Amino acid sequence: AHLKRRTAHLKRRTAHLKKPAHGEMPKPNSKNYAQHFNVYKQLNRRLIVKIGRYLPIVILICIGFALATADAQENLAQEVSAIFEQSCLICHGPHGSFTEQLIIQSSQELINTGKVIPGNPDNSIFYQRLIETAVEKRMPLGQPPLPPAAIQTIRQWIQAGAPDWNTFSRTDINFITTEEMLQTIENHVQSLDTFDRAFARYFTSTHLYNAGETPETLRAYQRALSKLVNSLSWGREVTKPQPIDSEETIFYIDLRDYEWEIGTNRWTLIETEYPYNVAFDAPTQTHLHEKLTNLREEMNCDVPFIQVDWFLATASLPPLYHDILDLPLTDGELEARLEVNVVENIRNAPGRRVWRAGFNNSGVSNHNRVVERHLSRYGAYWKSYDFAGSVGTQNIFTHPLSFTHDGGEIIFNLPNGLQAYYLADAGGNRLDEAPIAIVSNPAVSDPTVRNGLSCIGCHTEGMKDFEDQIRDVVEQNENPPFDKDRALRLYIEKTVMDRLIEEDTDRYRQALEATGDVFGGIEPVQRFHEAFQAPLNASHAAAAVGLEPETFLGKINQNVSLQNLGLQVLTNEGGNVKRDAWTSNFEQIVSALNTPDSVLPPVVERPERIPGAGVHIPDPNLRAAIAEALDKAPGDPITTEEMATLEHIKAEGKGIQDLTGLEYATRLKSLGISGNQISDLSPLAGLIELRTLFTWGNEKITDFSPLAESVNLSYLDICGSKISDLSFLKKLVNLEILYLIENEISDISFLRNLTSVTGLGLAHNNISDVSSLSELSNLNWLWLENNDISDVSPLAGLTNLKWLSLQQNSISDFSALDSLKTTTIYRLYNPGAPTSGPKIEGPWRWIIVPGAKLDDSTDFVSEASQGTVTEEQIALRGAADGGVLADRHWRSDKLPTDSNNINDLLDAHGLLAEAHSKKHIFYATISLVSPRVQDINMFSGSNENIKIWLNGELVHQRFIRAEGDGYQEFYPVTLKQGNNVLLVAIDNRASWRWTGIFGFEEGAEYNIVNPRIGYTLSEPTIHVGDTFTFNLNAEDIYDLAGWQFDIAFNPDALAAIEVNEGEFLKTDGGSTFFQKGIIDNATGKITKLSSARLNEDGVTGTGTLLSVTFSAKADGETQITLENFQLGSITGDSIPAGPHKVVFTIEGQLATGDVNRDGQVSVLDLILVSRHLGEDAAANPQADVNNDGIINIQDLILVAQHLGESTNPAAPSAIAAINNGELTPAMIQIWIEQARVEDDSSIAFRQGITNLERLLTLFIPDETALLHNYPNPFNPETWI
Repeated sequence: AHLKRRTAHLKRRTAHLKKPAHGEMPKPNSKNYAQHFNVYKQLNRRLIVKIGRYLPIVILICIGFALATADAQENLAQEVSAIFEQSCLICHGPHGSFTEQLIIQSSQELINTGKVIPGNPDNSIFYQRLIETAVEKRMPLGQPPLPPAAIQTIRQWIQAGAPDWNTFSRTDINFITTEEMLQTIENHVQSLDTFDRAFARYFTSTHLYNAGETPETLRAYQRALSKLVNSLSWGREVTKPQPIDSEETIFYIDLRDYEWEIGTNRWTLIETEYPYNVAFDAPTQTHLHEKLTNLREEMNCDVPFIQVDWFLATASLPPLYHDILDLPLTDGELEARLEVNVVENIRNAPGRRVWRAGFNNSGVSNHNRVVERHLSRYGAYWKSYDFAGSVGTQNIFTHPLSFTHDGGEIIFNLPNGLQAYYLADAGGNRLDEAPIAIVSNPAVSDPTVRNGLSCIGCHTEGMKDFEDQIRDVVEQNENPPFDKDRALRLYIEKTVMDRLIEEDTDRYRQALEATGDVFGGIEPVQRFHEAFQAPLNASHAAAAVGLEPETFLGKINQNVSLQNLGLQVLTNEGGNVKRDAWTSNFEQIVSALNTPDSVLPPVVERPERIPGAGVHIPDPNLRAAIAEALDKAPGDPITTEEMATLEHIKAEGKGIQDLTGLEYATRLKSLGISGNQISDLSPLAGLIELRTLFTWGNEKITDFSPLAESVNLSYLDICGSKISDLSFLKKLVNLEILYLIENEISDISFLRNLTSVTGLGLAHNNISDVSSLSELSNLNWLWLENNDISDVSPLAGLTNLKWLSLQQNSISDFSALDSLKTTTIYRLYNPGAPTSGPKIEGPWRWIIVPGAKLDDSTDFVSEASQGTVTEEQIALRGAADGGVLADRHWRSDKLPTDSNNINDLLDAHGLLAEAHSKKHIFYATISLVSPRVQDINMFSGSNENIKIWLNGELVHQRFIRAEGDGYQEFYPVTLKQGNNVLLVAIDNRASWRWTGIFGFEEGAEYNIVNPRIGYTLSEPTIHVGDTFTFNLNAEDIYDLAGWQFDIAFNPDALAAIEVNEGEFLKTDGGSTFFQKGIIDNATGKITKLSSARLNEDGVTGTGTLLSVTFSAKADGETQITLENFQLGSITGDSIPAGPHKVVFTIEGQLATGDVNRDGQVSVLDLILVSRHLGEDAAANPQADVNNDGIINIQDLILVAQHLGESTNPAAPSAIAAINNGELTPAMIQIWIEQARVEDDSSIAFRQGITNLERLLTLFIPDETALLHNYPNPFNPETWI
């Protein structure tokens, strides 16, 4: 300061001296030269003396000034670099799309190209383009202008000489070791109250500090962390993460400040996604492992600390953004949570609770946009309506009240005043990202608008300013085709909207500044998201694993495994590793750093890939499967390019032994190799696109570690491989379905971090401890059958489970699972489960009807019958054998009790192909008679969806597939005393196995009844002209008290003669009220038939209900049908029984005189008639040949007239009758004499008498002889 004052004084003293012209030196012969020179000498002498006195102070001041200036320039350069990084490098960075016009890599390049003139911002083209008023010329091109603060920073930077941001580096790095970081966290945890420790979590930027990031950058990370954490908070106050170390690289948060502990623990969700967790489980890291273990136990979590940069890049995007904020799947649910009623607001309160604006010049929307503000629980709720076009109802200027939008963005205030974001389609369904055809963000590397990050990066100052264009259009339209007044109330005046925006902006400003961020400054979250995607140099890679660069690079040079992971490039100057490669290999990198090469598995040499060359596939069966997948002839060569096109290969049970060649299928997404003889999976090691893999049944595979690189696997089936070491699965964090059945597994701790898994099969192993499953909160189904589990309490928190199989374990107490109210739990064959009784074999009455999938609302019986019959009706009264449902009949069969029994039953009836060609529902019903009321457990088992009714009540339903054979579940039911109707329904989504088995607990008492209607005819064969009795019988009936029905028959074939009641209802001396009905042979009906037992009890068993006498009128097939049929029990319940029709055949009329119906008119018929001569025909109607009601000589003559007529060949019956004494000459002579007395000279009498006379001659042979009888083995009779 003293020096500056003296210099100013000197200037004033010499101000009168003539100033030489530019470039001109003072002339030594000047008139006043000596005088002037002396003045200078005196002043300088005094000055030198004073400088000498103050020289040390001056030097220190100058050094401090220089350092301060350098520090200020560094900060300024870093601020400008951050501005460029966020707003310019997308187009003009090293990988930008406009690098041919300008590339920004250093300030020197900007100076060398003339874009920046150091010290002269006004004449620098770079600065001029930032403040350009013409939008088409202003930078960033096509984007909103930079904030004034950013432009001022760039101006100051140029004014300061445009210092280069690349030349500054930290020299004060005091490397923080991993042990020091853990110790710092441990010390802080110990300082907390014991109760509070479970809610403590930490973020670290220690690796960024160690990598040499500048203090300003580290402070920006701190601001970004605070902003994002509070933007993911439902807490009412802004709470900044607190640094706990002197370097401010470790930040403490309390989950309760953000309400992250309520419901699903949000930190657990973060842990699930975190890829950089280090377990410190190497032998050399015991002390670190102990510290980590202590932290885990104290804090009750797996990952006590998370790297800040990963959190900023990941939690700002779905799925974590949605999960941490717990954003629902629809905007309607969100609005309900925020107490926003959009419909009612628009309908009833435009201008009071909702305000709207519309315009066509949005910065992100490609077409029109409407924005709408509603009052919300925590402030404002903004909703935009975006469009994929601008015509028709997408034109908001012609349809301001009736537009059709294609999606939109929602911005709402959180309780702390910050904003949260939500993207939705036209139906209000939540989106992770918006269709790029509707909205886009060209200001970042990926123009896709993604929820969270894109919105945070855009809305840096809260709501964006906009100007409504709709209101002016509406006001100018004198006669619009919409409600003008309503539109004007909704599309409010600009002053009102500006005031609302200002109010919301102030709310956001206060909240943002409370986080420590700068309102209007560079948006830090998006900045560091972009930075995180950049490659890692040696310093950043080393710091990420807790090492200094020299140490890390030395290990790379010495460790082949690290080199084979692609890290050798870091030893080159400027070398880097891509972020995705680093993340994918991180666990292997950490392992290799702590494992000597000598104990690592041998390196498998990868085959060389030569474009266009054929692939070597030594296994002929694999080659055939690949050729089939490629649609190639078996002998054609297969190139690497063709292999790279494969996405799906199905090769189960092909006899494959060697997978060599599959390493070229780099785009393979699904692979089925089950049921082969494969032993080596190493060809699959590089197939990172693989999503689905089936390997079950390959018992020779002992090493599955080659799958560790397949991090995109979502479905993996490793069953029956007898492998116990499955630790490689820890890396497959994207797994959703995992089958590990029958693998002799006992330790399942490797599953702890697979929190994306929704289905897990662990049956038939040696598992006893299931605590590692407690955090797998996304599980929908879990199969733990046949293990050694006794404690199920770790499963109590798995509230998303739909079904849980715990059969065949050692569980005595299931009470810990009482909270799983909606979970179907299979508990059988455990000490704490009831014992099942025998399976009900039947017979069941069953039917199949069309239907795809059972649910809790669809009645497929009603659908099939068009509403005439319902499930409930059948569940109440059962089904009759032979009853009709739509075009199908109920059948009666025993149901096998093994697996696949329904398929077997259908196959036996030839219905299997039909049942599976289109989906069907299998219904079966059975009647069970219980001797008393029984409160018992019912058991069932099916691999498909199932519904069960008992006596009309739905007692059980399950709409999720189950696994396993035999009984699977039990549930309480009540068997009432007497008859119980059981109805079951099973769908067949998996046609390969269709099973249904049912029963009750051991000791249940019941009898199966199968009530039926049986029919008998009095004659085995009915001929035209016959009179016969039709008996209608009840069979296997329980507690019958009455019946009613009508009988229908074909009046052309039958005529009803008489109706009589059977004796069944009169059993045990009972009496009845019988109505014999009305016979109408003209229409073929007998109507109003009924009978009721007049006793207090019913009858059980089998017996005749009714007998009807018919005469047969015409031959051919005919049927008798029961209509309006009803059987009733003593309790008033309906008894289902059938069939309700019988079909039989009437044969043609027999020859006249064939009394015994043996197909011929013979002497036997004469004998039958003669025995009943003179009798009434009622007792022996068959002997009344002429049907005159009396059996007399006329009947005998008719038989004699037709004597010898026959329809069947037979031996001479007369001889047999003579031999056994039934026919004698005297008998014939008497017939002849009687006939002659009654002879009326008719043809019948003449032919009859003649035939009798011929018959008499049989007793008088013309000649007799006794001859040899020659045995004939083919003829058992000998005639003489």
